[in-house]
Amino acid sequence: MASSSILCLYLLLLSTVFAAVIPYDQDTPAGNHTEASAERTFFYVGGQYINSTSVGPIVDVQNSPSTNEIIKPGTEGAEYMIAPFGVHSWFRANGYGKFNFQALHLALSPKLQLLTNGQNWLNTPDGREGWASYFLRQGYVVYLTDQPERGRSPYMPGSGEIAVFPTAAISSLFTAPGKVIPLPYPQAALHTQWPGTGLPGDPVFDAFYSTQVQFQANGTIAAQLVNNSYVALADRIATPHILVTHSQAGPFGWQLANERPDLVAGIVAIEPGAGPFETWTGPPYAPGYASPWPPFPYGLTALPLSYDPPLPDNDPNALARQLVPPAGPNLASCILQAEPARRLPNIAKVPVLQIVGEASFQAVYSGCIASYLEQAGVDVEFVRLEERGVRGNGHFSFMEKNNIQVVEKVVVPFLDRVEKQ
Repeated sequence: MASSSILCLYLLLLSTVFAAVIPYDQDTPAGNHTEASAERTFFYVGGQYINSTSVGPIVDVQNSPSTNEIIKPGTEGAEYMIAPFGVHSWFRANGYGKFNFQALHLALSPKLQLLTNGQNWLNTPDGREGWASYFLRQGYVVYLTDQPERGRSPYMPGSGEIAVFPTAAISSLFTAPGKVIPLPYPQAALHTQWPGTGLPGDPVFDAFYSTQVQFQANGTIAAQLVNNSYVALADRIATPHILVTHSQAGPFGWQLANERPDLVAGIVAIEPGAGPFETWTGPPYAPGYASPWPPFPYGLTALPLSYDPPLPDNDPNALARQLVPPAGPNLASCILQAEPARRLPNIAKVPVLQIVGEASFQAVYSGCIASYLEQAGVDVEFVRLEERGVRGNGHFSFMEKNNIQVVEKVVVPFLDRVEKQ
């Protein structure tokens, strides 16, 4: 990869981004813990002022005699700012070139959500170098963001529904699915790359879980706020950049490519959200196990996309569907468009690398997402990591034991190809 490239990593973070994940042993950090030196700036984009009487409790310091009495209901006609979007920009003095690079991240839906945050991109929970530092070493500019209503992007009381996830959800989905009895899906038995036991009480798990914070459980509200914020940030960057998305951020990446195709040079989609249209609940998942996102009425997103032919009045019911049998053993059936399929001409301008780990719950249905994109005319390179000799990964391959192998064997060749286009 040319060292002069610029990388802008958009992370949909669930907490403040600049604080590193606590190493498993703060006195003796894990082996390769040296981070790339960089300069940092911080700014806000997006956000708008509203007048509201239903924003929930507010603070009235002037008229409250004690801290026990400073919370009172919103005042009629009061003005507030909603959804300001916090951004960290990291860069090295000698690293400017063709592309910016953004990375988006994960959040989940009301049913079974998965949490992580931007801290995970800085270094891993066992103290090794993360992808943000890796890309800084390659000369990229890295943008780390706090998703609206998380971390340094303030939450307005009364907006939607804020939720948190218990330890059992985190371990069964991300850190120790192979230890669930019965196995939630066949591929879970192959999970070997999480550092530590993946269970509460293990110091690496405790460090990871400590980074998990509240999230907006209303998927439509989250999508609207995120889309507005990332469009504002893309406009501010104003040059083509790569998006790196993970999990819930996957749909947000498709949405931004739809809104600003000329500002998105490529997308690296690490296990990007739910399968087309529906939450997956059937075989090969065990009874009661499901992908942790609500249905996506527009195929891959909660918000309208620019289809060709257009959807009448943006009615998602105009997307005719067909059920396609599984492509192989231990894989899900796919819900795709019925032929002739509508195209996604804006997203089709953007090359896509889609990655799935060998042992992830998304290994079951991730191929359906790639098939949906291909059917809509998108240039997508779909990679199962085991096919590149990268084995044993779960949902968080970018922070597991072989995280640098993942980026060097799979992501770097894609970025090189995008640069040459």
